[in-house]
Amino acid sequence: RLEAEYPEKLATETDDTRKMIHERMLEVAKLDAKEQRMYADAVRAIADKAVADLDKVRSERNEDSEE
Repeated sequence: RLEAEYPEKLATETDDTRKMIHERMLEVAKLDAKEQRMYADAVRAIADKAVADLDKVRSERNEDSEE
């Protein structure tokens, strides 16, 4: 749906995000194993929170549309 509404913006943000992730992965590759695990745990926690926030917004939208 977002792609239909904002195709150029989404494509640009996606490319920028990919570049940022790639650069960060190169930095993480230089870390030792313990630091990599700590970083991976932090990224997982951030991703879990983002998914939970997205689920919350979706459920709120569903409740609003039912009313």
